[in-house]
Amino acid sequence: EYLMPHLVLKEYEDSVFNETLKAAVLQQMNYGKEMGIPWGISESQYYRFDLNSNYQYKAFGVPKLRLQPVRTNTMVVTPYATVLALDYNWKDGISNLKRLISLGGFGEYGFYEAIDYNNPSAVDMTPYCIVKSFMAHHQGMILTSIDNYLNQGIFRRRFHEEPMIRAAEVLLEEKRQTHLISIAKRGYTIGAAKIHLREEIYNNRYVNSVEPRIPVTGYLSNNRYSLMITSDGDGFSSYENRMLYRFRGDIYENTGNYIYIKDMNRGKYFSAAYHPTKKEPEEYQAVFSPNQAEFKRVDKDVSTHTVVTLSPEHNLEIRKVSLTNLGKKSKQLELTSYLEVVGDDHKAELSHPAFNKLFIESEFLEEPSIFLSKRRGNSKEENFYIFHMVKTSKELLKNLEYDRYKFIGRNNTKENPEAVVKSLPLSNHAGFCNDPIMSLRIDISLKQSETACVSFITGICHSKEEAVKISDEFNIPYGIDDTIEKFRLQSDIELKYLEIKKPQLNAFQDIISPIYYPSYFYRGQEENIRRNFKNQTFLWKFGVSGDNPIMLLKVKSMKDSGIIRDLLKAYEYLRINRVIADLIILIEAKHGYMQELDDLMNDLTSSLRIYDGNDNKPGLFVLHSYQMTPGEIDLLYTVARIVFTRRTGIYFRNLKANLSEFNED
Repeated sequence: EYLMPHLVLKEYEDSVFNETLKAAVLQQMNYGKEMGIPWGISESQYYRFDLNSNYQYKAFGVPKLRLQPVRTNTMVVTPYATVLALDYNWKDGISNLKRLISLGGFGEYGFYEAIDYNNPSAVDMTPYCIVKSFMAHHQGMILTSIDNYLNQGIFRRRFHEEPMIRAAEVLLEEKRQTHLISIAKRGYTIGAAKIHLREEIYNNRYVNSVEPRIPVTGYLSNNRYSLMITSDGDGFSSYENRMLYRFRGDIYENTGNYIYIKDMNRGKYFSAAYHPTKKEPEEYQAVFSPNQAEFKRVDKDVSTHTVVTLSPEHNLEIRKVSLTNLGKKSKQLELTSYLEVVGDDHKAELSHPAFNKLFIESEFLEEPSIFLSKRRGNSKEENFYIFHMVKTSKELLKNLEYDRYKFIGRNNTKENPEAVVKSLPLSNHAGFCNDPIMSLRIDISLKQSETACVSFITGICHSKEEAVKISDEFNIPYGIDDTIEKFRLQSDIELKYLEIKKPQLNAFQDIISPIYYPSYFYRGQEENIRRNFKNQTFLWKFGVSGDNPIMLLKVKSMKDSGIIRDLLKAYEYLRINRVIADLIILIEAKHGYMQELDDLMNDLTSSLRIYDGNDNKPGLFVLHSYQMTPGEIDLLYTVARIVFTRRTGIYFRNLKANLSEFNED
C-alpha cells in the first residue's frame, strides 16, 4: 500500500514520501529476516476457501507499518510486493524473487498470488502452502513496476504530463520539518498463539475375531498412493484414483492382494490374513495403527506376523511376513502371492471387467526378479507400470504365474486355488492372457524356533529403470525396516498438522468402512428408503452427481455445531488421503436459526485443507430442507451410505452398543 502511489507519482529526494517509502521497504525486509521467511507482505489472497473453492482475500501487514491490531503476526508473502520495491533495492529484490521461485511460487502465467506460511502443507510436508491463483490487478502492478524499472519511470512521466497533475505535483516535494515523529496510532499484536500441549499418542484398533458383522478397515495413504485393507485381509490399492488390482465392495467377494502360505511337511495351507482361504487359526488378531496394519495368527506350529504399510518416498506398499517355526522339527514353507491386475479407474473396470482385462501385458525382468504389468495406452497417454517383487534374506525367487486360470484351476476359487492346494509348479511365463494376475512363489526353510522375514512389494513406476532402482534400494538389509519407520514418521507429522486427536482418528477410520462396504447399520431410516421413488438424476439439480459415495449430515440448530466441526474435520482427513466421497449437510433449522447456521458453515468450510488444485472439486454441499420436496429428502436418505445426526455423532456409540448386545445374544 505504501508503494502503490509510486507506480504513477514521482518522488523527490529527501521528501516525506521518499523517506517513508524507503523506511517501509526496510521494515518489510527486517520483518522477513526476523521471521525466517521471504519478505514482502501486503494484502492478498491466502490459503482459506469458501464453499465454491475460492481463495479468501485479506489486508496483511508487518507490525511496525500496520495500523490495526491483530491476534497473531501474519506471514503471507506476496511476490508483487517485492516487485514494487525494485526501484529502492533491486539487488535484494531480485534475490528475494529467486527465493520465491525456488519455493515453487512461479507458475504458468507468472508469479503465484502468495505463499502462506500461516498454513503448513500436510500434503507436501512444507511449512507453507502456495496460493495458486493469478489476480489481474496484482499482475498489472508487477508489469507496471518492471516497466518503470527498465524504462526510468515511464509510467510516472506519462502521468505527470497531464496538466492537472503538473499543477499539484509541488505537493510531492514536501520535506520533514523535524526529525521527531509523532505516531497517532500504531497497530499491535495480541499474541494469541496456540498453546502447545503434549504430543498425542494414538491408540491402535484391535480386532480379535474373523468376519466381524461390520468390516473393520484400515486406510493408509502417502497422498498419492493409497491402500485400504480389512481385518480379514480384503481391500484395494490405488494410485491417483486408479486401482492396481481388482476390488469389489462386497465382503463375500474375496478381492485384494493375498499371500498364501503352505506347510509342506503337513500339506496344509492358509493365508497371511483370514481371507481368501478362510482357514480357522488357533489364534488371530488384526491391529490397525495410523501408519500400518498388522495380522497375527498361529496355525499349529507356525506363527505368522504380517505388517502392511506404505513408502513415503515411492508409490508402493510393503507386506512384510515374519514366519516362526514353533515346532521341534525343521519346516519347509511355500509362500505364494496373488493379485488380479487392473491398472485402471475402478468404475471403468467395474462396468466391463472382461473387456478391461484385454489390455494388460506383463513381462518379467529376470536379473532383478521384478514382475511388471502395464495397460496398453494410446499415443497421447502413457500408462504406468505395476511392479511386484519379493525380498528375503534366506531364499531366491522360485517361479511366477500370470494366468488366473492356470493358478485357480477348473471349478476352484481363490479359497482353494489348485496351484496352492496341489503345489503345482507355476508356468514361469509372462506376456498376454485374457485373465491376467501377478503371482510370485518362494520356498523357505525354518529350523526349530527360527524366524524368517519375506517382504512382498507392490507398487507403480513410470519406467523399467525406476523399477530396477527401487528394487536395488530394498536389496539393502535395512531397506524395508527403514521405509516402515519413515512412513510412521510421515503419518505422525500429517496428524499433527491436521490437529487430529486420537478419538477422532479412530472414528474417521471407522467411517471409511461403510463408504467402501455399504452397511444398513449406517444408512437412513427404513421409512424414508421405502417411500423413495426417485433415481440418481434427481440429485443433479443440487449439483450432486451421485457417482461418488455420499455422506449425509442432518442439523437443526446451533446445538449441532459440535458434530458439524467433527464431520468437517473428518471430511478434510478423508479428502487429503484421497477417499473420494461427497458430504451433504442438510439444514432443517427454523428461519430464526438459519442465518446463524449459514454463517457457521461459511466460517468452518473456509479453513478446510481440501483444495489441492487438481481436477477433483471438493464434493461439499449445503442444502436447506425448506427448498426441497419430501420426495427429494427421501432420496437423500436413500442414496447416503452414512447418515449422521446429533444422536449418532461421528462415533456411532449407539450402533456399537447395539452390536455388542447382538453379539452377546
